Amino acid sequence: MKRVIIPLLSAIAIAFFSSPVFADTTQGGPPPPPPPGGGTGQGGGGGGTGPPGPIAFAGGCQRAEIGGPVFPGQSDSCGIQMQYGTLRPGSSVTLVVSVNTSGNPGFGQTSCGAGPSDTVQGSGSRSCSFAFPNGASGFTNLGTLTFVAPSNAAPYGQVHMVAQVLDQNQAFILGVSLDGPGSFISPDPPVTMTLDSLSATEGQSFSGTLASFSDADAYGQPGMYFATIDWGDGSPNALPATISGWSVTGSHTYSEEGTYTVTVTLRDSDTPYNYAIASGSATVADAALNATGRTVNTTNGFSDLALAGFTDANPNPSLADFSGSIDWGDNSSSSAGIALSGDHFDVAGSHSYADLGAHTVSVHVCDVGGSCADATSQLLVYG
Repeated sequence: MKRVIIPLLSAIAIAFFSSPVFADTTQGGPPPPPPPGGGTGQGGGGGGTGPPGPIAFAGGCQRAEIGGPVFPGQSDSCGIQMQYGTLRPGSSVTLVVSVNTSGNPGFGQTSCGAGPSDTVQGSGSRSCSFAFPNGASGFTNLGTLTFVAPSNAAPYGQVHMVAQVLDQNQAFILGVSLDGPGSFISPDPPVTMTLDSLSATEGQSFSGTLASFSDADAYGQPGMYFATIDWGDGSPNALPATISGWSVTGSHTYSEEGTYTVTVTLRDSDTPYNYAIASGSATVADAALNATGRTVNTTNGFSDLALAGFTDANPNPSLADFSGSIDWGDNSSSSAGIALSGDHFDVAGSHSYADLGAHTVSVHVCDVGGSCADATSQLLVYG
């Protein structure tokens, strides 16, 4: 991870106290030099005796919606932690963010709580101030600061954050050390991806398009990307996919019917932090059953007589998944026994007729997944 240390905190401190912008035309460069004076305390602060104890701030940043890199105009989300010495009761911390931009102004300043897209969640409040009710020392998670990167943010522009510590009547400005893919602005236009609907049948290979993607970079080519697929059924994760044009294709066989969550991850081969993740549902249908009736001659009072057979389009069926019933044609019915017989399954039953002769028997079989099949058999019963 890239770690960003705020090099010149006094300059950011001026921004904290309502200076609208800094003039800086560099793209992704550091803040301008601070004005004369100040610089006492950890990280500076413009006077006073310094913080009452050792204080340090750190944060990990990533794109608010899905994680990963942040592009101009997108929401960045930083989880802020604080390590502090003894603070007096009623002390508080307030955070402010600035992001390098291209041209003038040099910094797009974003104060937390400035709008609906700028939120801080901590201490149960939608505010960027955090109060400490007692003088305890230790470590705390202040919360998650979410803000929108300026639309003219400079490529590789660093995200800067400072914290104002108010300890009774003294205020101190300290830097926040940031890391993670959201600690700077991605230089590449974001790649976007949409997952297609996926339908398959258990036991049968699915092969086709899973997702389509696009690159806002005019020089972007499909061959610059690679993709992996998590099929959601417990098979090995990150199975490689095929890039075909601006589509992601893959092949897979689901062993059972059901609904599975499929996740496709697309990455830029030469810029790993430029990636997209899309998830959707795969609907896997139960494989069809095919039943065939038979003509059977038997003596009356028979047991476990095979009356019909069926096959399952799933090449790896489980015997325990099947159930069946038999209508004997004399206003009586019973459950059926099912047994594997070579490349098919036999449906069998036991019965005794009141009258000898020909009888039409109806057989009904079902898979636990929902597929069913029917067959009619002719039975000649003699004494």
